[in-house]
Amino acid sequence: MPPSQTLGSTLLVELNWSLLHDCVDIEKLPCMALENRYSLLLKKLQFAQDRDKACQLINEVGNAQLIVQNLALSQLNYILYEKENWKKSDYTVFFPGGLGKHLTDPELIQAKRVHEEDKKRKEEKDCRDEEWKQIIEAHKDTAKEWEQECAWLHAAGELFKNLPKKPLCPLK
Repeated sequence: MPPSQTLGSTLLVELNWSLLHDCVDIEKLPCMALENRYSLLLKKLQFAQDRDKACQLINEVGNAQLIVQNLALSQLNYILYEKENWKKSDYTVFFPGGLGKHLTDPELIQAKRVHEEDKKRKEEKDCRDEEWKQIIEAHKDTAKEWEQECAWLHAAGELFKNLPKKPLCPLK
Protein backbone atom coordinates (compact mmCIF):
# COMPACT_ATOMS: atom_id res chain seq x y z
CA MET A 1 0.00 0.00 0.00
CA PRO A 2 1.42 3.43 -0.93
CA PRO A 3 2.48 5.61 1.99
CA SER A 4 -0.09 8.28 1.07
CA GLN A 5 -2.96 5.86 1.73
CA THR A 6 -1.61 4.73 5.08
CA LEU A 7 -0.96 8.34 6.05
CA GLY A 8 -4.47 9.32 5.03
CA SER A 9 -6.21 6.55 6.94
CA THR A 10 -4.36 7.19 10.22
CA LEU A 11 -4.41 10.99 10.30
CA LEU A 12 -7.86 11.83 8.98
CA VAL A 13 -10.74 11.62 11.42
CA GLU A 14 -14.33 11.46 10.23
CA LEU A 15 -16.22 14.71 10.43
CA ASN A 16 -19.08 15.10 12.92
CA TRP A 17 -22.18 16.20 11.04
CA SER A 18 -24.52 16.11 14.04
CA LEU A 19 -24.68 19.93 14.27
CA LEU A 20 -26.32 20.09 10.86
CA HIS A 21 -29.03 17.61 11.80
CA ASP A 22 -30.07 19.28 15.06
CA CYS A 23 -33.63 20.52 14.75
CA VAL A 24 -33.30 23.55 16.99
CA ASP A 25 -35.49 26.61 16.58
CA ILE A 26 -32.83 29.31 16.47
CA GLU A 27 -35.33 32.12 17.12
CA LYS A 28 -36.22 30.68 20.55
CA LEU A 29 -32.63 30.18 21.76
CA PRO A 30 -31.18 32.67 24.23
CA CYS A 31 -28.22 34.85 23.23
CA MET A 32 -25.63 32.81 25.21
CA ALA A 33 -26.78 29.57 23.57
CA LEU A 34 -26.52 31.16 20.14
CA GLU A 35 -23.00 32.41 20.90
CA ASN A 36 -21.97 28.94 22.13
CA ARG A 37 -23.45 27.34 19.03
CA TYR A 38 -21.68 29.92 16.84
CA SER A 39 -18.28 29.26 18.48
CA LEU A 40 -18.83 25.48 18.20
CA LEU A 41 -19.68 25.87 14.52
CA LEU A 42 -16.54 27.97 13.98
CA LYS A 43 -14.39 25.29 15.63
CA LYS A 44 -15.98 22.57 13.51
CA LEU A 45 -15.53 24.66 10.37
CA GLN A 46 -11.84 25.18 11.17
CA PHE A 47 -11.48 21.44 11.76
CA ALA A 48 -13.19 20.69 8.42
CA GLN A 49 -10.91 23.17 6.62
CA ASP A 50 -7.84 21.59 8.19
CA ARG A 51 -9.07 18.14 7.18
CA ASP A 52 -9.71 19.35 3.62
CA LYS A 53 -6.20 20.82 3.45
CA ALA A 54 -4.76 17.50 4.68
CA CYS A 55 -6.73 15.62 1.99
CA GLN A 56 -5.41 17.98 -0.68
CA LEU A 57 -1.83 17.46 0.52
CA ILE A 58 -2.29 13.68 0.49
CA ASN A 59 -3.62 13.90 -3.08
CA GLU A 60 -0.64 16.04 -4.09
CA VAL A 61 1.76 13.44 -2.68
CA GLY A 62 -0.05 10.67 -4.55
CA ASN A 63 -0.01 12.63 -7.79
CA ALA A 64 3.70 13.38 -7.40
CA GLN A 65 4.37 9.68 -6.90
CA LEU A 66 2.40 8.88 -10.05
CA ILE A 67 4.36 11.44 -12.05
CA VAL A 68 7.69 10.03 -10.89
CA GLN A 69 6.54 6.48 -11.63
CA ASN A 70 5.35 7.54 -15.09
CA LEU A 71 8.71 9.16 -15.85
CA ALA A 72 10.59 6.07 -14.73
CA LEU A 73 8.36 3.72 -16.73
CA SER A 74 8.53 5.84 -19.86
CA GLN A 75 12.33 5.84 -19.61
CA LEU A 76 12.35 2.05 -19.18
CA ASN A 77 10.01 1.63 -22.16
CA TYR A 78 12.27 3.86 -24.25
CA ILE A 79 15.33 1.79 -23.33
CA LEU A 80 13.48 -1.45 -24.05
CA TYR A 81 12.27 -0.16 -27.41
CA GLU A 82 15.78 0.96 -28.37
CA LYS A 83 17.21 -2.47 -27.54
CA GLU A 84 14.53 -4.33 -29.50
CA ASN A 85 14.36 -2.07 -32.55
CA TRP A 86 17.86 -0.92 -33.33
CA LYS A 87 18.43 0.24 -36.88
CA LYS A 88 20.99 -1.33 -39.09
CA SER A 89 23.76 1.03 -40.01
CA ASP A 90 25.16 1.28 -43.51
CA TYR A 91 28.13 -0.74 -42.37
CA THR A 92 26.00 -3.76 -41.41
CA VAL A 93 24.09 -3.51 -44.70
CA PHE A 94 27.18 -3.31 -46.89
CA PHE A 95 29.45 -5.59 -44.90
CA PRO A 96 27.31 -8.45 -43.57
CA GLY A 97 28.97 -10.45 -40.84
CA GLY A 98 31.61 -7.75 -40.42
CA LEU A 99 33.70 -9.18 -43.20
CA GLY A 100 35.67 -6.80 -45.36
CA LYS A 101 35.04 -6.46 -49.10
CA HIS A 102 36.62 -4.57 -51.95
CA LEU A 103 34.80 -1.34 -52.65
CA THR A 104 34.90 -2.16 -56.36
CA ASP A 105 33.06 -5.45 -55.78
CA PRO A 106 29.93 -5.51 -58.04
CA GLU A 107 27.78 -6.94 -55.22
CA LEU A 108 28.77 -4.10 -52.89
CA ILE A 109 28.13 -1.47 -55.58
CA GLN A 110 24.71 -3.00 -56.29
CA ALA A 111 23.84 -3.13 -52.58
CA LYS A 112 24.83 0.52 -52.18
CA ARG A 113 22.66 1.56 -55.15
CA VAL A 114 19.68 -0.39 -53.80
CA HIS A 115 20.19 1.16 -50.37
CA GLU A 116 20.33 4.70 -51.81
CA GLU A 117 17.22 4.06 -53.93
CA ASP A 118 15.36 2.80 -50.85
CA LYS A 119 16.35 5.94 -48.95
CA LYS A 120 15.18 8.15 -51.81
CA ARG A 121 11.85 6.28 -52.08
CA LYS A 122 11.30 6.64 -48.36
CA GLU A 123 12.00 10.38 -48.47
CA GLU A 124 9.58 10.79 -51.39
CA LYS A 125 6.92 8.83 -49.54
CA ASP A 126 7.39 10.98 -46.43
CA CYS A 127 7.07 14.10 -48.59
CA ARG A 128 3.85 12.81 -50.19
CA ASP A 129 2.44 11.90 -46.77
CA GLU A 130 3.18 15.40 -45.50
CA GLU A 131 1.47 16.96 -48.54
CA TRP A 132 -1.54 14.67 -48.01
CA LYS A 133 -1.78 15.76 -44.37
CA GLN A 134 -1.81 19.39 -45.48
CA ILE A 135 -4.56 18.65 -48.01
CA ILE A 136 -6.66 16.94 -45.34
CA GLU A 137 -6.16 19.87 -42.93
CA ALA A 138 -7.24 22.30 -45.66
CA HIS A 139 -10.34 20.17 -46.29
CA LYS A 140 -11.19 20.17 -42.57
CA ASP A 141 -10.91 23.96 -42.50
CA THR A 142 -13.16 24.21 -45.57
CA ALA A 143 -15.70 21.87 -43.95
CA LYS A 144 -15.75 24.00 -40.77
CA GLU A 145 -16.33 27.14 -42.83
CA TRP A 146 -19.15 25.34 -44.69
CA GLU A 147 -20.78 24.32 -41.38
CA GLN A 148 -20.60 27.89 -40.10
CA GLU A 149 -22.07 29.23 -43.34
CA CYS A 150 -24.90 26.68 -43.23
CA ALA A 151 -25.64 27.51 -39.59
CA TRP A 152 -25.73 31.22 -40.42
CA LEU A 153 -28.00 30.69 -43.45
CA HIS A 154 -30.33 28.40 -41.48
CA ALA A 155 -30.54 30.97 -38.68
CA ALA A 156 -31.41 33.56 -41.32
CA GLY A 157 -34.41 31.40 -42.35
CA GLU A 158 -32.99 29.49 -45.31
CA LEU A 159 -34.43 25.99 -45.86
CA PHE A 160 -32.15 22.98 -45.50
CA LYS A 161 -32.69 21.93 -49.11
CA ASN A 162 -31.46 25.32 -50.32
CA LEU A 163 -28.21 25.25 -48.33
CA PRO A 164 -24.92 24.78 -50.23
CA LYS A 165 -23.62 21.24 -50.61
CA LYS A 166 -20.86 19.93 -48.38
CA PRO A 167 -17.37 20.14 -49.92
CA LEU A 168 -16.11 16.78 -51.19
CA CYS A 169 -13.17 15.08 -49.53
CA PRO A 170 -10.17 14.94 -51.87
CA LEU A 171 -9.07 11.56 -53.16
CA LYS A 172 -5.60 10.28 -52.44
